[in-house]
Amino acid sequence: MIIVHHLNNSRSQRILWLLEELGLPYEIKRYQRKPDMMAPKELRAVHPLGKSPVITDGELVLAESGADIVEHLTGRKLRPYVDATTGETVTPTLPAALQHAIAIHVAAHFDDRAGDTNAAMATIVRLCAPYRVFAL
Repeated sequence: MIIVHHLNNSRSQRILWLLEELGLPYEIKRYQRKPDMMAPKELRAVHPLGKSPVITDGELVLAESGADIVEHLTGRKLRPYVDATTGETVTPTLPAALQHAIAIHVAAHFDDRAGDTNAAMATIVRLCAPYRVFAL
């Protein structure tokens, strides 16, 4: 079972979103930042940097949402889709899914940091639509 170690005010929401889109089962362990905004010692026991997101998948511990966690999750199971042109069922390959997951992550991050949630969502839809890797 995948466990997402979720620290409030962190980027682990993106990992939760990805898990939902991939349809993978998971559990959430919640952690609260200390008054100085540092991670609690309980999260540091999972990963010494005390950063979030962190996932555990069996004995495997992965930190940071960029490549490591996204690559691991998209390699486990990808949602097949029906190609509108050919009518064939297609299972996306890891390189295509990883490339788009990272593009979505980065593009949405910059739009969202600029305070424009609508632009972030429009970017996600634009990047996902041609490939149907993630259903929105």
